[in-house]
Amino acid sequence: MELTKEELKSCPFCGGKVKQSIKFNLYFFNCYKCGAMISFDCDECNHQPAKAIDKFNGRYNERS
Repeated sequence: MELTKEELKSCPFCGGKVKQSIKFNLYFFNCYKCGAMISFDCDECNHQPAKAIDKFNGRYNERS
């Protein structure tokens, strides 16, 4: 499941554009600008890509 850039929020570290990739059966979010790589290694995210996307798009200050 590949997302469009409009569906993914920007990098939480630098604000750069992010792409989603799958490596080793894990979903990764890679920033084009700073090179940050973010993944969520849990059964929930590994079996339901939408959960990984929700976690990536979620920000701590938005949840409080």
